[in-house]
Amino acid sequence: MQSNQPSNLPPVPPVDLANGRPGVPNPISPQPSTTAALLMTAAIFFGLGFVLATLIFGMDSDSVSDEDLQVAVDKRLTEIAPTPRPTATPLPSQSLEVLLTDYSPTLGPVDAPITIVEFSDYLCPYCARFHEQTFKPLIEHYGDLVRVVYREYPVIGTDLTEIIALSALCVNEQGLYWDYSDLLWPNQPNIRTDLLTPDQTAINEDSTILADYADIVGADMEAYNTCVAEGRYNDEVQADLQTGYGFGINGTPTFYINGKPIIGAQPIELFLDEIDTQLVALGITPPPRPSNESTISGAS
Repeated sequence: MQSNQPSNLPPVPPVDLANGRPGVPNPISPQPSTTAALLMTAAIFFGLGFVLATLIFGMDSDSVSDEDLQVAVDKRLTEIAPTPRPTATPLPSQSLEVLLTDYSPTLGPVDAPITIVEFSDYLCPYCARFHEQTFKPLIEHYGDLVRVVYREYPVIGTDLTEIIALSALCVNEQGLYWDYSDLLWPNQPNIRTDLLTPDQTAINEDSTILADYADIVGADMEAYNTCVAEGRYNDEVQADLQTGYGFGINGTPTFYINGKPIIGAQPIELFLDEIDTQLVALGITPPPRPSNESTISGAS
């Protein structure tokens, strides 16, 4: 069983979440209103009136009625309107039986009433943001009421994150996973750079950064190196990946709170609301929240 509290390691440089990883979409930028654009187009059509009808729609300006012009404009607007973007299909809930494994890093009591299962990628900037801003305050707020289970979901730069995932599970074997992850999340840029060759096109076989972090948290390096060299947890990493695919997870981080999905690095208030609701349903009184919820999140 892992330690029930995250460690207090020396400060590490913060991750630059704004830049993210090449190929990972940034938050959607505001787009011009499609409706406004169409209304402007319609106004132009009506303003030009018969001349527009004659030039664009090939009508005889002497015989164009208001009704004909309306039909023509509606037809043109239909032609230029963008195809609606498909909406994401909500993820279904999952049972704890299929969410839990005997090898995943775990934090908190086995009999905790709330289990949070996280599917994340060590190079995902939004996953780092969750761990930097939300994870520890959430655990501190609920204490032994919550257990966290981490499952590997290496979908960003797959080869790189599979290497990191293997390393993390080898450290987890020694009971040091949460100490180790405290170094991984804020050091995403350093890890990504060090694991690639200078031209960023191949794996750097000489990289020692993951082993260096294992050494920092006190791992038995002989045991760690043997575990990594033989790929002891490669099958487990692939099993987590296939499980996530099977659930329909198409982004990280994704969480299951007692089996109910939450997608993305959401504000801590959303997690508080969901966990409190589930505790009440179980007949358990949630811990009181401070009058200013920013106290929980660590915000000033």
